[in-house]
Amino acid sequence: MLHNRIFVLLLVTISFIFSQGFSEGPYGTEFFDIAGPFNVADLNSILSGDVNDDEIINIQDVILVIGYILGNTYFDDDQINNADLNNDTTIDVLDIIAIINNILSPSDPVWIF
Repeated sequence: MLHNRIFVLLLVTISFIFSQGFSEGPYGTEFFDIAGPFNVADLNSILSGDVNDDEIINIQDVILVIGYILGNTYFDDDQINNADLNNDTTIDVLDIIAIINNILSPSDPVWIF
């Protein structure tokens, strides 16, 4: 008896669903295809050049790198990775220039869709 009620309820539900016409909505069925490209910020990225880990790339990072090159400052492994912007395993004037360029024209890491 219970199975019959469930079966009838299922039939009524299915017939109701199919009796309703499919609406394409205000944008049609292809609205995902006509959406323009968009950018999403990469929240998991590491901020290259942020040597002092304050989440800002500024002149303080440049001063720390200069101190490291001169031998006045010591870096841990994370700081070395953040200071080596060109990934040549050497922290030198090229990395300082890259940090300065990043200060003058910053760009957020994004995913483009």
